[in-house]
Amino acid sequence: AINAALEAQKAELCLKKNELATAESHAKMANLADPEQPAYAALLAWIQAQQRPVPVLEEGKTSPVYDDLIRTFDELLKKEPSFERALFYRATLLQRAGHAERSFKDFSRALELNPRNIDAAREVRLYQVRHKNKPQESPPEKSGGGLFGKLFKR
Repeated sequence: AINAALEAQKAELCLKKNELATAESHAKMANLADPEQPAYAALLAWIQAQQRPVPVLEEGKTSPVYDDLIRTFDELLKKEPSFERALFYRATLLQRAGHAERSFKDFSRALELNPRNIDAAREVRLYQVRHKNKPQESPPEKSGGGLFGKLFKR
């Protein structure tokens, strides 16, 4: 377990340096050393996702590029539904794959679990702004002309 934790730390460090191949090898070693630890499996899946090209999607279209990794996160979250990092990673992959509604739910849940997750908060706000139901504009009301009419609403 100690070796697994060290390998996971090395993987995180390499991920931050964008050394993805090295990060993946360390994450694989961590996952093999302690396969019962969901954090190592999540880290490995996230690193693998970073190595794939982000699909360019048309409005309303989806992509299968991340489907296998999303299933990995689905399995992890079945075992541990409150695993915030896995929720955030899955939400990001769902968003990239064009599944906006599902990603919003995961970002919202991740934010609920950790209110300090500014990335999840930003994504929730962006979704709400983009998908806000705009009420139909009503015609402007006629006011009693001039400055006093506006002030006193005549």
